[in-house]
Amino acid sequence: MLNSKIKLKYIKRFWKNVNYTNNPNECWEWLKPGDKDGYGQFRVEKHIYRAHRVAFFLYFGYLPSKMVCHTCDNPPCCNPHHLWVGSNIDNIQDAIKKGRKNGLTKAQVEQVKRLIGTKSQRKLAIQFNSSDTTIHNIIYDKSYKWI
Repeated sequence: MLNSKIKLKYIKRFWKNVNYTNNPNECWEWLKPGDKDGYGQFRVEKHIYRAHRVAFFLYFGYLPSKMVCHTCDNPPCCNPHHLWVGSNIDNIQDAIKKGRKNGLTKAQVEQVKRLIGTKSQRKLAIQFNSSDTTIHNIIYDKSYKWI
């Protein structure tokens, strides 16, 4: 588990897997294969952490309970200068603002929730110009829970 007493061997092993540069503006990419979303993975004892979260911990000295997000939108990046702490909502709003995610308005999400059971997931996705995954996540409370 990550804590302030993390062993030096883990720190050395971690940074050996990062394409580190002295330029804080460049991405420092994880060199090993990533997970299905492209994020690096790093094992500390029995726990597997996303590599950018470990980089955040090593640089800032704590692991936030919230998400560690990227300003660079590059999942394998471990540059602490590119990382910021935010909630799931913050991360979604950032993705929408940067054009990486088709965001639905509060009114649209409320309408989707009212229409659940009357139309197929696919038809709802088409109606709201969204993905099947977005509609699925609304239906099963995996996203837009606050609405």
